[in-house]
Amino acid sequence: MCAAGPTNGEAGPPCGQGRHHVTLSGEFDETNSDELRAELQAGLGRRIEVDCSEVTYLGSVGLAVLMDVRQQAEAAGGSLVLTAVSSIVATLLEATELTAYLLQPGPEAG
Repeated sequence: MCAAGPTNGEAGPPCGQGRHHVTLSGEFDETNSDELRAELQAGLGRRIEVDCSEVTYLGSVGLAVLMDVRQQAEAAGGSLVLTAVSSIVATLLEATELTAYLLQPGPEAG
């Protein structure tokens, strides 16, 4: 399994085979949205798999980054999907009616 991304500043090995796996841990808001965006955008053109099972806070800016990068990924022939979510992220997705949009793979995945 490959891993990368804002996991307390540590990046794992690069991903291969058309996948870019990012494991998020901690809080994501306007203070670190640029770092989140850059890590996710590194996977454009591939299937970006985001594990949010250890996210303790996801602000509106962090959520907007996920939605924006998903649109960019699809335009580049890839996708972005959340592969696991914490209860906090699940509650936010339900409240914003984005569960189906972010938890289901885009057109590229199959």
